[in-house]
Amino acid sequence: MKKSIKLILVVLLLGVLLLLLWFTSSNQSKKVNTTEDTSTTALEEEKNENDTSATVLELNADEVQSIEIIQDGETLNYISNDKHWNLQGYEDLTLQQTGIDYNASVLLKVNATRTIKDAVCSEYGIDEPTKKAIYHLKDGSTTCLLVGTLSLDQSSVYVAIESDPSTVYLVPNTIYKCMVTDLDTYRNKTLENYDPTGIASLEISGSEFENISLKLSDEQNGYFKNYDLVTDTLTDVLANSNSVEKLTGALPSFTVSQFVADHVTDLSTYGLDQPILHIKASYYDPNAQTDASATDDPDNKSEINIIGEVDYIWGNTLDSGEIAFMKVGDSSVYSMDASFLNDLKQYAKPFYLVSKYLAMPNIKDVSTIDVTIEDM
Repeated sequence: MKKSIKLILVVLLLGVLLLLLWFTSSNQSKKVNTTEDTSTTALEEEKNENDTSATVLELNADEVQSIEIIQDGETLNYISNDKHWNLQGYEDLTLQQTGIDYNASVLLKVNATRTIKDAVCSEYGIDEPTKKAIYHLKDGSTTCLLVGTLSLDQSSVYVAIESDPSTVYLVPNTIYKCMVTDLDTYRNKTLENYDPTGIASLEISGSEFENISLKLSDEQNGYFKNYDLVTDTLTDVLANSNSVEKLTGALPSFTVSQFVADHVTDLSTYGLDQPILHIKASYYDPNAQTDASATDDPDNKSEINIIGEVDYIWGNTLDSGEIAFMKVGDSSVYSMDASFLNDLKQYAKPFYLVSKYLAMPNIKDVSTIDVTIEDM
């Protein structure tokens, strides 16, 4: 009997222990779940807060006096006017206006795809910005945009407003590309676009060239393009068409290799005060000419529509091995490959250009030929 009672007590005690164990485990599980849910909610809130898009900067062009771009000690000032943007100090240069206007317009409105609050500036390059854009407003105030490091995939860049550097924004790297400080980005490397077969007049001179002048002759035919040649000793002499074609084909393309200097006042620095070569020419579009002039009538005069002129001088050979040149009346000096001079010196010679035929009669027009040798 005593053994049965003891057995019953043991079973009851074991049941109580199991019940306590189950109750404890259940409460602990609920506590863990509650903690996980709270942690997850906090992460989601933080993620939602950091991924919120925002407008970093938005200005109207008529509010802005200028935008100063700074990178690696180089500065370029974009100045607003009624219709376009200019570059301060370079208003006299012929630059790519479309590119300047586009880049300035991008800088006026900056939208973020992500906002990071209470950020550590050094983690995003804001403490040592790679670029700065200082907006000088017409009301006298300024705003400075700091540009930090690029994202890992290079598609975005981190930026911040200088007055609140702890709020960092992730923006498309278009803003980075548009913050240009290199003036050469906006230059046109092709200074002239012309077809050498459309030369209407050409003057060549210089310390290393004889003075020659070519112009389309008033008398043309349908077989050759006739030019009149003028030199220091010849006046309106018929030039050889093939020779003129060789000469015009040797003319340079007026394409810049390097930009040497702007606002040059002392031409002697580059040997341009006494140029070795001076080319002045007018040209037309040869493809726009009608066939009305293609006739055997020597009195027919073709109509030429001049569409452009070139006037350039060449000076010293630079340390790079290229030759300095500039447009007459301009203040910028450029350089180009000097190899074209070899062919030009070969073809720009009066004796090479002049027609060697003293007479070219057609046999059908000849009735007699008188030949005289001494007294015979």
